Amino acid sequence: MKTFNFYQDVELTVWERHNFEIEAETKEEAINMIKDKMKEVKFELEHPLFEGDTETLYDTSEFNQPIGSATVQVYDNENDNELFNNWEMKP
Repeated sequence: MKTFNFYQDVELTVWERHNFEIEAETKEEAINMIKDKMKEVKFELEHPLFEGDTETLYDTSEFNQPIGSATVQVYDNENDNELFNNWEMKP
């Protein structure tokens, strides 16, 4: 019997964490500055919003679904609460 070789390409998503600092008078002002920047770039990000350290979160690798989903999420570092994402804007 003959052997035939095949391969399968699978598109995966993996998240990057971009750590950054914002100088502002209050946390609310800092959050609004991030929100304004997100609106300015229209959530079409190829690079971090602000300069800082970046790490690839390899343990987040997952199969892409053929439907829309968030590709950018911003969290409050202090309590890990999600502030907004580009699929369903959260105030």
